[in-house]
Amino acid sequence: ALAFFHQVDKGKLKYTEKHRQMMVRMIQHSDNEATNWFMRQVGGPARCQALLKQAYGPLVRRVNICEYIPPGGKTYRNSAQPTDYIAYLKALWQHQLPHSEEMLRVMALPGRDRIYWGTQLRKGTRVYNKTGTTAHLCGDMGIIVPPGKRQAPYIIVGIVQRPSKPKDFKHWMVSGGNVIRDFSTLVYREMQDRYNFL
Repeated sequence: ALAFFHQVDKGKLKYTEKHRQMMVRMIQHSDNEATNWFMRQVGGPARCQALLKQAYGPLVRRVNICEYIPPGGKTYRNSAQPTDYIAYLKALWQHQLPHSEEMLRVMALPGRDRIYWGTQLRKGTRVYNKTGTTAHLCGDMGIIVPPGKRQAPYIIVGIVQRPSKPKDFKHWMVSGGNVIRDFSTLVYREMQDRYNFL
């Protein structure tokens, strides 16, 4: 999304209704085909990588985009570190990235995320997130904004990895998601104690 919106901001690409629909598919529904579609809009994986490194180097220090996402994530070699996600989300929340408002809007659309849905986080918590699942990784990253007068938004990145392809992909997705939900609950409790936001 960042590489695409960078090009939109520079006037090299347009953000039409079709793009909005595909952005929702990519972020809200974690549609890998939509992700590949956006990579093609920018010029392919190598172009996305070069553009991000050139324009946003400090935010993407260990990001590696080298291929389109294959069916089932069989040979998925694209990678990033939690520190990259944290830096990106911080810049996004502070509106330092092109079209931050639109990215946050789409990330806030309801869905079965892994950092709020099914956790013990308080009802009314606002969530801006992006999940991701491949044959080797189950993850969710986002910004949590607890309800109440005392604003204490925080970033959470949960990643569960495995060295080999699972025999049962659905079971892997569910079990990995539950680990992230437990982690999110623990983080919420710690933040609750620290900032007293109920």
